[in-house]
Amino acid sequence: MKNFYKLDGSEVQKIPIQECGEEMADILRENASIVVATEKDYSQIISFPFSSFLRKSVIDKLSRAQKRLPEGIKFKILEGYRSIAVQKMLFEERKERLAKKHPDWNEKRLNQETALFIAPWNNTPPHSTGGAFDLTLETDRGEELDMGTDLGKVYDDIFDDTCFTDAAVLQKARKNRQMLISVLAKEGFVNYPAEWWHWSYGDRYWALLSKRSHAIYGSAIVPTKE
Repeated sequence: MKNFYKLDGSEVQKIPIQECGEEMADILRENASIVVATEKDYSQIISFPFSSFLRKSVIDKLSRAQKRLPEGIKFKILEGYRSIAVQKMLFEERKERLAKKHPDWNEKRLNQETALFIAPWNNTPPHSTGGAFDLTLETDRGEELDMGTDLGKVYDDIFDDTCFTDAAVLQKARKNRQMLISVLAKEGFVNYPAEWWHWSYGDRYWALLSKRSHAIYGSAIVPTKE
């Protein structure tokens, strides 16, 4: 899939933001039934201890969406809130790796390719708003469902065609992706097509795909852990 709005695309970046001032909240306190990943091979370890934070409405919507899942299946949040500082670090690290791998790419190409999977840090990246999150599905026994992508490799910065939401993955993984899409879409979440696991509400990408006049979440104030 190539024809979709990129995170750094002008269509996304020109969407105005009218911050609504909604508070951030901790999933771990708001809904203990939603699992938050703690494995060290996920980038959540970089944004810890704030990666379990999202806007209050987003957590409420996730809670309702999870109730629509089949019995024995639940969400596993891989990462929620991410600070601007962490976003910048991730962007620059991926850009540097791509530059070493593709020495023939100019600066423009490097930025474009980096932004395909890591939003630019200097223009309200989705995770910084508290409205965007990465997630997958798992069983009550803690076993992740087959979604067609090795997420361990993804978090090691190895992306492939299976990352795209409409990728030609095997039937079991396709069925699981459709399950995820169905319950999240019913709560108004939108998906970034290059990453089946990335969803958002209230940010610029959501505003564009939902045909809203503006985003309601800008970069959030860093929350505090008591």
